[in-house]
Amino acid sequence: MAGSGSVPTVERVPDRRALVALAGPWRELVAACGIDPLCNGPDWVASHAAAFTRDEDLVVHAVRDGSGDLVALLPFKREPRTSRLALARAQFLGDGSFDSDYNDVPCRPGSERAVAALLIDLLARERGLQAVVLAMVRRDSRFLAALCAELAARDLPVRSRPAQGGALELPADFETYVASLGSRMRSKVRQALRRSEQGRVEWLVDAADLPRWTAELYDLHGRRWRAAGRSGSFVDARRRSWYEQMLPAELAGGTLALCRLVRGGATLALQLGLLRGATYYQVQEGYDPSLEDERPGTQLRAAMVKDLVARGVRRYDFMEGFTRHKADWGASEVACVTLSFGLPRLVSRLVFAAKDFLDDYRASSS
Repeated sequence: MAGSGSVPTVERVPDRRALVALAGPWRELVAACGIDPLCNGPDWVASHAAAFTRDEDLVVHAVRDGSGDLVALLPFKREPRTSRLALARAQFLGDGSFDSDYNDVPCRPGSERAVAALLIDLLARERGLQAVVLAMVRRDSRFLAALCAELAARDLPVRSRPAQGGALELPADFETYVASLGSRMRSKVRQALRRSEQGRVEWLVDAADLPRWTAELYDLHGRRWRAAGRSGSFVDARRRSWYEQMLPAELAGGTLALCRLVRGGATLALQLGLLRGATYYQVQEGYDPSLEDERPGTQLRAAMVKDLVARGVRRYDFMEGFTRHKADWGASEVACVTLSFGLPRLVSRLVFAAKDFLDDYRASSS
């Protein structure tokens, strides 16, 4: 394997406890290969797996060189079957609940093509698996390029669709940032800041307050989405369980950025983010929908961005989705792709061919 110096060994990671035991070298590997550190790191992925994935559904392999050093981690799981007719697929371990973005395979630089080949071979040996889906991978991923080359060499069926994230690069001075916005947005941000001063912007610092603040987040998020005729994320008890595992450790490590806007003893808006280096990731938010005309969410974000700039944050990542709203705040598109491919099974080739035929037919009929 290129970059490993010897023939690699592969070990199956049997359960979540063994997965957590890999956290140190896993974190070092993510840093070494330069992929996104949040959704590919052990703190996020292992806690997500604990909440959403049974041990028997783990399909995780650690690849080591002759010295025992970690060369790659292949963090996958069996996707729950949506119907009896759907292909049985593997997906990223942190995927499947619309939480994880910029997913990738951590592997030592220079070993991407060999790891891609190994990934296909290992998943092809898994009983019952027929296909693989890789959601929200950055288009500039070195592993993605190597995997596509390996799939083409093996003539395996592939389908892809574009996906987007959105991120804002922040200067060292808040006024410089505001000046970079369009005139209407400049006025909106300055007005939002003045309105936020009618209340109080608070950052969570005391672990004893975390349960109360997260309960407020669940409530405001749910009220906002119910007002729009939808249920919201936190009706799923597994997601609440995940946050209850993940957030205390993030707070203890100084990487939790949980902020709220309070006025008259009531919380108007709350935003949850996580820090990795100089990047802030917006994870969830909620606001009182009865105060929609006051735009409490905008007030809170404006005050937060000002504080984040002062704290040395240089990138505000909105994560999945690129909308006009994010562009107004100065965000640029982060180009991603969701790739699915068939394993060497006849049924996979037939299903992928049928989907391609339907796509061609619809295109010709439109």
